[in-house]
Amino acid sequence: MPLDDEAVGDVLDALTRHCADRLAPREYDFVHDLAAQHEAGTLRLTDRQRAWLDAIAERLLGKG
Repeated sequence: MPLDDEAVGDVLDALTRHCADRLAPREYDFVHDLAAQHEAGTLRLTDRQRAWLDAIAERLLGKG
């Protein structure tokens, strides 16, 4: 099940604070770019971005 909009911020926070060292280089750039957009209030996830974020969260956080 894809992440809902409310969970995205929490997941990005958890990934950047607690899992950054376990992210692959492309995942790291992707997650940190999304986190910066979220902080700026400009984050608009595409379905593809949401699916990739969901897959990363599932793998590293056990969430989905």
